[in-house]
Amino acid sequence: MDKLRLKSFFALYIPFFLLSLIIISPKLFFFLKDKDFAGLLINLILVQALVLVPTVFFYLRVKVYYFLLACFCSLMSLFFIPLMLLHKEIHRGMLGLIVNSNIREATELLGWLIVPILAMVIIVFFASRYLMKKLPQNITLKTAIAASVSGLMLVLILGFANIRYYDSFYNAVSANLKSSFPTRYYFDFLNDYRNTWKISNEEYLRTTKDFKFGVIKTSSTNKRKIVVLVIGESCRYDHWQINGYSRQTSPLLAEEHNLLSFHNVASGASVTLRSVPMMITRAGVENWSDHFKQKGLLYAFREAGYYTAWISNQEKEISTANLHIADADTALIKNYNDNNNLIAANNYDENLLLPFTRLIKEKSPDIFIVLHTLGSHWDYRFRVPEGKEKFPVKDFHIVSSSLADKQNLINQYDNTIAYTDEFLDRVIAVLKMSGDDACLLFVSDHGENLMDREGSDLLHTFEPNFFLIKVPLFFWASDNFSNSNPQVISSLIKNQDKPVSSAESIFYTTLHLGNIEIPSDLNFRKHDLCSPFFEESKQKVLKENGTITTLPMLKAEMDKEKED
Repeated sequence: MDKLRLKSFFALYIPFFLLSLIIISPKLFFFLKDKDFAGLLINLILVQALVLVPTVFFYLRVKVYYFLLACFCSLMSLFFIPLMLLHKEIHRGMLGLIVNSNIREATELLGWLIVPILAMVIIVFFASRYLMKKLPQNITLKTAIAASVSGLMLVLILGFANIRYYDSFYNAVSANLKSSFPTRYYFDFLNDYRNTWKISNEEYLRTTKDFKFGVIKTSSTNKRKIVVLVIGESCRYDHWQINGYSRQTSPLLAEEHNLLSFHNVASGASVTLRSVPMMITRAGVENWSDHFKQKGLLYAFREAGYYTAWISNQEKEISTANLHIADADTALIKNYNDNNNLIAANNYDENLLLPFTRLIKEKSPDIFIVLHTLGSHWDYRFRVPEGKEKFPVKDFHIVSSSLADKQNLINQYDNTIAYTDEFLDRVIAVLKMSGDDACLLFVSDHGENLMDREGSDLLHTFEPNFFLIKVPLFFWASDNFSNSNPQVISSLIKNQDKPVSSAESIFYTTLHLGNIEIPSDLNFRKHDLCSPFFEESKQKVLKENGTITTLPMLKAEMDKEKED
């Protein structure tokens, strides 16, 4: 009898155990790689316990529960994507990128990998369904209660196992759930949703409805003033010819006699959804999420009497600059909606030129325009019009470094830099034709990994490194602007080689270029690159886990890796 019961138990437990392995399979590789067998055991027990807990709610509809569980198992196969692409475990930062992503970014990133990924989802679904046929298809309420209570007891027992590390039993149980796979991602997502994504345009408008910068215009001229901020995407400092790169990636800007390149600039973060809000507000690195509670550059320029516009070649984003875009007089966002959009059959940044030129010609007051480009965002092949490639490339999509052709990857990337050079040259040509006091700042949101180091470093992630944080910053001025603002030009030249943070300086510098100041802001002079009193930045950088590093520290880490 005991042998029969034992045999019956294993007949039920084996498919149940295999299901739990399917659920944690994306994490299994890393448990084995790190030889963390204790963590593997605890995670397996916890997953099995959590699968048992809902049983009592489905005892009359067990097949429905099995179907939902099979769907959940199949979704777990999506967690293999970062393992396939970057050889890394999915982390909290990736969740933010996923939520802020769109169909274009997803298809460009995955390319042909979409086919095996979808195939894996389907295979896992049917494999899970097959295993569940080995489990009871009908159960009594008594059995369901026993299963749910058993699962709950296992969760609590695991809490007792590590209670000595926490000040309460609740925190011990919670810690298990927040550190295990896949429940940790539920809590990470919930926390980020509460802190960022939950904030709507309406709430932003409500919390900032009485906000005022108290700006003043410091001077005025007979000519109209035009200030343009161009935000680049995934653009590295060291792949620009004018910054010493050996290839001719920026021959057009190299000919601009009124152009300055800053040589020591750090982004505040390595992803757009953090770095851009830092640039266009005063939130800064240490309190970057405060941008939800304050107005930004567009509002400050409007307060000073400027006509403002945001023209973007990127789709509407959930939690980056979207809140502040609403403060513009004109907002044109790629594929945003039927009334306020920028529609094009391609993803080339030159699509921004027509609405940009129209605004310059049609609007009579002083004007401030932000151009948000796609720049050098992956897939690089789709950033450059056919026939404009300067460097030979193979039309082959792959972002896994184990399969990538590094030289082909760099050629594709350098073509995007050369195209950005042409784009900026055309923007400058429009400003020259206006005959106004015009100036332009170009700064990238962050850099890009191009297989610079050993491992699988491609594209960009939440975890910063030197290549992701050192970014280009260019300033250009018309002859009229230079003649009217000699002190500004002198200060910019003086500060050209000093350590700069885009998170600190873009906001204040852009305002100064528009002859705007905020008298009550004590940080204005020390962060303003147009000021003779500019203070060298410590170049703070926000890491994935919310801690702070600096560009010099990232440089030291890179140098140490080279030595090793």
